[in-house]
Amino acid sequence: MSLPDTAYGSDSYGFIAGFEISPLDGGQPLDLNAALEWLDSTDKPSGSFLWLHFNLNDAEAKQLLEHRLQVSHDFMQAISEGS
Repeated sequence: MSLPDTAYGSDSYGFIAGFEISPLDGGQPLDLNAALEWLDSTDKPSGSFLWLHFNLNDAEAKQLLEHRLQVSHDFMQAISEGS
Protein backbone atom coordinates (compact mmCIF):
# COMPACT_ATOMS: atom_id res chain seq x y z
CA MET A 1 0.00 0.00 0.00
CA SER A 2 1.40 3.38 -0.95
CA LEU A 3 0.50 6.58 0.82
CA PRO A 4 -0.83 9.52 -1.17
CA ASP A 5 1.60 12.33 -1.95
CA THR A 6 0.76 15.15 0.46
CA ALA A 7 3.51 17.54 -0.64
CA TYR A 8 1.26 19.21 -3.26
CA GLY A 9 4.04 19.63 -5.80
CA SER A 10 6.88 20.43 -3.43
CA ASP A 11 9.88 18.24 -2.70
CA SER A 12 10.99 17.03 0.73
CA TYR A 13 12.44 20.50 1.46
CA GLY A 14 9.26 22.37 0.54
CA PHE A 15 10.79 23.50 -2.76
CA ILE A 16 8.14 23.99 -5.45
CA ALA A 17 9.92 25.66 -8.38
CA GLY A 18 12.91 27.77 -9.26
CA PHE A 19 14.19 29.80 -12.18
CA GLU A 20 17.44 31.51 -13.08
CA ILE A 21 16.45 34.87 -14.55
CA SER A 22 19.02 36.27 -16.95
CA PRO A 23 18.99 39.23 -19.38
CA LEU A 24 20.37 36.92 -22.07
CA ASP A 25 18.38 33.71 -21.53
CA GLY A 26 15.16 34.86 -19.84
CA GLY A 27 13.94 32.36 -17.24
CA GLN A 28 15.46 28.89 -17.14
CA PRO A 29 13.95 26.31 -14.74
CA LEU A 30 16.15 24.96 -11.93
CA ASP A 31 15.71 22.20 -9.39
CA LEU A 32 16.81 22.77 -5.80
CA ASN A 33 20.26 21.21 -6.26
CA ALA A 34 20.99 23.41 -9.28
CA ALA A 35 19.78 26.47 -7.38
CA LEU A 36 22.09 25.71 -4.43
CA GLU A 37 25.02 25.18 -6.82
CA TRP A 38 24.23 28.51 -8.51
CA LEU A 39 24.16 30.27 -5.13
CA ASP A 40 27.53 28.74 -4.19
CA SER A 41 29.08 29.67 -7.54
CA THR A 42 31.46 32.61 -7.79
CA ASP A 43 30.94 32.85 -11.57
CA LYS A 44 27.39 34.16 -11.97
CA PRO A 45 26.27 35.86 -15.19
CA SER A 46 25.96 39.64 -14.85
CA GLY A 47 22.42 40.76 -14.11
CA SER A 48 21.14 37.27 -13.33
CA PHE A 49 19.24 36.24 -10.22
CA LEU A 50 17.20 33.34 -8.87
CA TRP A 51 13.48 33.16 -8.25
CA LEU A 52 12.76 30.35 -5.79
CA HIS A 53 9.29 29.26 -4.69
CA PHE A 54 8.90 27.35 -1.42
CA ASN A 55 5.93 26.00 0.51
CA LEU A 56 6.36 28.12 3.64
CA ASN A 57 4.04 25.81 5.58
CA ASP A 58 6.74 23.14 5.32
CA ALA A 59 9.06 23.03 8.35
CA GLU A 60 11.92 21.76 6.16
CA ALA A 61 11.55 24.78 3.89
CA LYS A 62 11.88 27.11 6.86
CA GLN A 63 15.00 25.27 8.04
CA LEU A 64 16.53 25.46 4.55
CA LEU A 65 15.75 29.16 4.20
CA GLU A 66 17.11 30.09 7.60
CA HIS A 67 20.19 27.88 7.79
CA ARG A 68 21.30 27.10 4.23
CA LEU A 69 20.13 30.22 2.40
CA GLN A 70 20.74 32.49 5.41
CA VAL A 71 17.52 34.48 5.05
CA SER A 72 17.30 37.22 7.68
CA HIS A 73 15.75 36.61 11.08
CA ASP A 74 13.26 39.44 10.45
CA PHE A 75 12.00 37.71 7.29
CA MET A 76 11.66 34.37 9.07
CA GLN A 77 9.75 36.05 11.88
CA ALA A 78 7.44 37.81 9.39
CA ILE A 79 6.53 34.59 7.56
CA SER A 80 5.92 32.84 10.86
CA GLU A 81 3.46 35.54 11.94
CA GLY A 82 1.47 35.38 8.70
CA SER A 83 -0.60 38.23 7.34
